[in-house]
Amino acid sequence: MDFPMPMLTVSKAAKVFQVSRPTLQRALKNGTISGEKSVEGGVEVWQIDTAELARVYKIRRSEADSLPRQKIEIGSGRDTSKIGDHSDLSGDVVKQLQAKLQAVQDELTAALAVSEERKRMIDEYVRSLPKPAAEEQARRGFWARLMKR
Repeated sequence: MDFPMPMLTVSKAAKVFQVSRPTLQRALKNGTISGEKSVEGGVEVWQIDTAELARVYKIRRSEADSLPRQKIEIGSGRDTSKIGDHSDLSGDVVKQLQAKLQAVQDELTAALAVSEERKRMIDEYVRSLPKPAAEEQARRGFWARLMKR
């Protein structure tokens, strides 16, 4: 099934894909991207397929939210009443999975404790370092630094 993609003008495409208008016009002219030329009010206007633009340029997230959306229903309605039901899993499998999950959680807790201890040690070390000479010079006045007093 083929779904038509929304068409954008060069100005809108420039905003959505963070590309300058001259760059898009050059790409249309040299064939890097394809588009359809139409006449609106006596003025030629390029219409560019968003899929064609996405093939070449990266979309900008904030402007992408303003693009028209298509509602597409895929597949027939599925019975979702048994999604949380794990009755077909044997008790041994569930116990093994719970044991693995607990082991991963224990490893994560241990790694977090090590990380916090290392951060504490680094902070202590940084505090114990002598202040740089540049800070001491910055406290002295301009003339004192100039005269090297």
